[in-house]
Amino acid sequence: MYLFNCAQRGHGNFLENHPSAVIALLLAGVEYPITSTVLGVGWSISRIVYAVGYTRPDKDKGQGRLAGLTFWFFQLGLFGLTGWSGLKMVMWL
Repeated sequence: MYLFNCAQRGHGNFLENHPSAVIALLLAGVEYPITSTVLGVGWSISRIVYAVGYTRPDKDKGQGRLAGLTFWFFQLGLFGLTGWSGLKMVMWL
């Protein structure tokens, strides 16, 4: 039952972060398609590592998920690219 709860929490975390990451990926991809693709692939792989690590029975208290926390760096990179693209549009750079 414990691993099922960990899987539910990992999935809930995915559902919280997925919409904003996909929207940022689409918006940043207009201006920077290659960079946003790399960040999107990295985000997806990190999310898989996060989910698999969270449900590992040999790790106590879901500590396996720490290996996949790199998804935050990819997500923040997408947010930064989206913000920079918007700033360029507003400032006519």
